[in-house]
Amino acid sequence: MKIKPKDLDFLSVYKIVKDSSPLGNKLRIEVKNGKVRYSQKTELSFLTTEKENADLTEEFELLIDLQSFTDFIGSVGKDEEVTISKTGVSLSKDNHYNFENFTLAFPNVNDILQMVENSKSTSTSLVIKDIDKLNVIKQFVGKDTLETVALLKGKLLSTDRMRIAYTSTDLVSTENYFLSKQAIDLIKSETELFLSDKFYHFNIGEVLCIFNWKEYKVPDLLSPTAMNNFNQTNHIVLDKSKLLQVLTRMNFFVTNNENNRIFLTVNSDNLLVENRDFNKSHDKVELKIGDSTLEGLVFIISCPNFISIIKQLQGNDICLYFNPDESSRKTVRIEDENHNFIFVHSRLKQQ
Repeated sequence: MKIKPKDLDFLSVYKIVKDSSPLGNKLRIEVKNGKVRYSQKTELSFLTTEKENADLTEEFELLIDLQSFTDFIGSVGKDEEVTISKTGVSLSKDNHYNFENFTLAFPNVNDILQMVENSKSTSTSLVIKDIDKLNVIKQFVGKDTLETVALLKGKLLSTDRMRIAYTSTDLVSTENYFLSKQAIDLIKSETELFLSDKFYHFNIGEVLCIFNWKEYKVPDLLSPTAMNNFNQTNHIVLDKSKLLQVLTRMNFFVTNNENNRIFLTVNSDNLLVENRDFNKSHDKVELKIGDSTLEGLVFIISCPNFISIIKQLQGNDICLYFNPDESSRKTVRIEDENHNFIFVHSRLKQQ
């Protein structure tokens, strides 16, 4: 079959979800009945794209290395004609490039497409509109059983155990859903998700993306009991740019500290920022609004984590909420004056 590299741009979607599973970096190409079907199977997902092609002279199937194939196609001009056959790829009659055709078992694509079709009558549909919020929340997903953005009845939430990020969303649902970070990386504004019992699916351009549900171990952070740890009312307010300048400088000196920690001390008119470990350092940030009940409070936090949170907030001020009771002080809640996003950081241990 003949094709131009620009017609394979959709494979960039496949590259986003590739993984180390046996088929996770493989691309299945099926040429049959005047159509070309491209498919990929990863640990959590199945992607497929079907295209009409009038320049088919033979029927064949290939299972080739995705990265090698896209790298090769990327080396060819966008409008240059490429011939793909059961033996490899040619750019002209004077050259030919072989790609290993793997013999691994591959799922029956027609069966999967039928499964999707059968699910449509019972699936729940949600349209992603808050893409900017989703893109912020996904920055704080953890690994393994925390590698998800949770949709919890009108809230988007993620956590890496040390940090929590959540916000309200117009995606109001009666159920809790846990979307894979891989899926979130694909989703765009106005993407419509179809959620069924065993999987969820959506389209990104020409690509049908199907994801299996995975069991994630995200604690119920919005339960009344959990909320007691970060519903503080006592707070201080600082200028965002001044705080960020101090933290950025301090971050150079904490690389050898456990969890890159720093110590924050609330004074009557300033926040003292200290590195008490290696390369001892200190600096102060003037308070715009103080709270006498918090004076003398000391809180240990990861400096780079603190910076990562502040950079996601778009306001001019940073509000730090603490529990004035030392024994109950487990977290700091971090917001800006707009209060669109809520971030929580756990207190690090002193020893």
